[in-house]
Amino acid sequence: MKSYYAKLTFCILTFCTALLATTLGLYHFHLNLKTFIKSTKPAKPEVEKIKLPRKSFLFIEKNIEFKVCNKLKKKKRKVKCFTIGGTSSASSFAIHTEDNGSYILTAAHVCKDTKKEIVHAFADMLEENGLTKRVKKNSKVEYTIKLTLVDLELNSFAPIVINVNHKVDSCLLFIPDVILPTISPASKPPELGEIIYTMSSPAGVFGNDLVPAFKGIYNGTKLESKLLGFLTDVYSLPVTGGSSGAPILNRNNEFVGVTVAAHDDFKYIAYSPRMRDLYKYLSDALIKYPSCEETQNVKRSKI
Repeated sequence: MKSYYAKLTFCILTFCTALLATTLGLYHFHLNLKTFIKSTKPAKPEVEKIKLPRKSFLFIEKNIEFKVCNKLKKKKRKVKCFTIGGTSSASSFAIHTEDNGSYILTAAHVCKDTKKEIVHAFADMLEENGLTKRVKKNSKVEYTIKLTLVDLELNSFAPIVINVNHKVDSCLLFIPDVILPTISPASKPPELGEIIYTMSSPAGVFGNDLVPAFKGIYNGTKLESKLLGFLTDVYSLPVTGGSSGAPILNRNNEFVGVTVAAHDDFKYIAYSPRMRDLYKYLSDALIKYPSCEETQNVKRSKI
């Protein structure tokens, strides 16, 4: 009988030992398999982030007001006047600072429209408001333009127009007593196919700590005689009203251009003054106006 129990005990111990060994083997297999799966699992791709000099960007609100005065035929020396106006938006950015303020770059047509552009804007406003018939041949028409610059914290500034050059469609503004972070000029032009970036307020899209950013490609230089009349650098970028004056940046956040126009039929082609022409304009303007101690009053102009 004792022999029987001894054999039974031996069988049970042998079975338990084998079961334990199997369990430990399966556990180690599970650990090794888990480690293998982790090592072969593809890593999550890093999210590409564009770090742009956003605090150097300024939104522009442009207000234009027309005053129309007509002489009354039946009442000598008496004049009846009415006013109409409109608001548009644009982009700009700080490029240079001094102890007494900051210089801002935008497009020339933002600061000062050509006579043709003013006439078109006036005609459009008259038609929109049903006032076309109230303008007579002897009507006297005057207009004023007011620019307001707004930063990402929604602080507003009244800039001074320092220099306007329609030959390169560029305008230099000055904000007294305000020091802003600036964007530096690039040391060399972009290469064909180079990736570039921009910050702009297309269609007036802008807000507190919000400015749209876009990625594009440099495509080369073209004489845009019909639209602008000068050599331009051409970029693949979305452009619409409000994009004028936006900085075009390389990967080092240096500006290589400024958006001044879009293709008439394809809004993903942006034009900028040729880089060397733009830099020459800025160099001449900043030498001519090394500081801004004198303010310039907005003058009334006749159409």
